[in-house]
Amino acid sequence: MQSLHRVLAVLQFLLLTNAKTIDNRLVGLPKVECGSSKISFSAETEEVFEGQLYIKGYRRFEECYTLFESSENTINPSFSLPLSKLAACGIDMQRKPNKAGLKMSMTFVVAFHPNFVTSGDRAFAVNCVYQPKDVRVHTDVDISESKKPSLLVSGFFEELSAEMNIIRAGSVTKSVWNLKRMVILLSKSVKDQVDIGEQLLIIWSVQQPTSNFYGVRVQDCDAETSDGNGMRILTDGCSLDQELVSDVSYSQNFDRAFAELIAFRFPENDEIFFRCTLKPCLRRFEHLHLTGHSEEDLCSSKPKCEEPGPGRNRRESIRQQLLVDENVIAVNKALRIADSSALKDAKSSANESRGFCVPSFVYLTGLSTTAIFYVTTFFIVSFYTFKSRKH
Repeated sequence: MQSLHRVLAVLQFLLLTNAKTIDNRLVGLPKVECGSSKISFSAETEEVFEGQLYIKGYRRFEECYTLFESSENTINPSFSLPLSKLAACGIDMQRKPNKAGLKMSMTFVVAFHPNFVTSGDRAFAVNCVYQPKDVRVHTDVDISESKKPSLLVSGFFEELSAEMNIIRAGSVTKSVWNLKRMVILLSKSVKDQVDIGEQLLIIWSVQQPTSNFYGVRVQDCDAETSDGNGMRILTDGCSLDQELVSDVSYSQNFDRAFAELIAFRFPENDEIFFRCTLKPCLRRFEHLHLTGHSEEDLCSSKPKCEEPGPGRNRRESIRQQLLVDENVIAVNKALRIADSSALKDAKSSANESRGFCVPSFVYLTGLSTTAIFYVTTFFIVSFYTFKSRKH
């Protein structure tokens, strides 16, 4: 009987200590901020909050929840999810239909007990939309009750930008491929003229905030003269002439693309313009759920260059301008190409020589005729000299 009283006393103590936590309530709607490096969720409660905030379905993962004790004495619990941890928490990412945007969906749960599910717990569906072009971010929050009020949070997201650089292949080291010293190599970009036949490396790169959702995909490239004449050298990242340019390859995180190039130029033009179009692609993340779009929207390490396609002719002449729309970034690079050293030496030798060339048989005929003339003249002169002395 005494032990029964002790059990009842313990249960009564637990109920008293948990009553304050379980009876707690939210004040208003939570606030959500979709930042360039993290997604922040914050709320306000009537009393000191003792419980947890977590991503629904991923409570058992350390990166996806945070606990609050009564000793912290806060009525403003908050939880920030770094964008680098999205995959670990199973965040659903979707490309917006017909738009160059990325939508991330998740459900935040506010639990008023560190271990149990209570009647006061609330779940909030959160959608963050990142748009690389129309640089605006908005968030809507739906509360999981019969009435579903929404909260709109506006902000700004940095626009994507891209560039193209051409460097001499002699300055390329292994750091090009691991990208740890790419900034140093880019400072060695070709700024002066290069010789015909010199080995070069084209580097396309995309700059974006620390979120790094997007990679770069090379579409088409044209080589033109100043008057717009030229030829297409790349289609969908595939070379149209392997003797001039290689197929495009990509870095591990898809923020840079590479192609080997042999310096060439068009007749009577020593300056060549490279015009390329790049398209952002979505990087692959662990636990990435892709809905509404196909695998073609994801970054791919290798273009399907072995498959024949339209326009895969060698040295295709430019018949139409590069296709540029709101989802495509255009980049340009000018390069001055000089004659090779051997050709320069041949030209200089030709300019220094002021003589003329004749066929060998003409030369030999003339030489023989001259020799016969001199011999005949010698005998005639000798004959008359001898005859005059005799008289």
